[in-house]
Amino acid sequence: MSTFAIHLPFPVCAEQPHTPVTTSLHLRFLYKLSRLTGVAIDPSLSGDWEANTRNAVFVALGSDGAEVVVKFARRYNVQAHELLAKSRLAPKLLHHRLVRGGMTMVVMERVVGTFDKQSKFYTVAASFSGISASPISWSNPKMVKSARY
Repeated sequence: MSTFAIHLPFPVCAEQPHTPVTTSLHLRFLYKLSRLTGVAIDPSLSGDWEANTRNAVFVALGSDGAEVVVKFARRYNVQAHELLAKSRLAPKLLHHRLVRGGMTMVVMERVVGTFDKQSKFYTVAASFSGISASPISWSNPKMVKSARY
């Protein structure tokens, strides 16, 4: 039987190299998300481990106890994300910061979505209290690729 260790990040602020971002933002990382399933990585699934070696998307607990999504990217268009979030086409951007190693750490609300195979619509409802309970639907899977964090 093999043992898998999934290392959780410990990002450090690029401007203040001795300041852990998790401390200043009160984040506690819980698990890494799978690109295949949209839930926690399952090493027992064929290909799940290999498919996620370059994936840097995690779920963490925020300061209020709600789950948030934390993404690490070499390039990230914050203005585009904020514009889409204003129109409710992307999760609300909660924080972004340059971290050591040249990556941008992006913290956003966690959304939960379902895909209806018959209608080919994604229905997304935010998992925090800041958005109304009415779901958002999209018919273009490429547009809502991020709905499965």
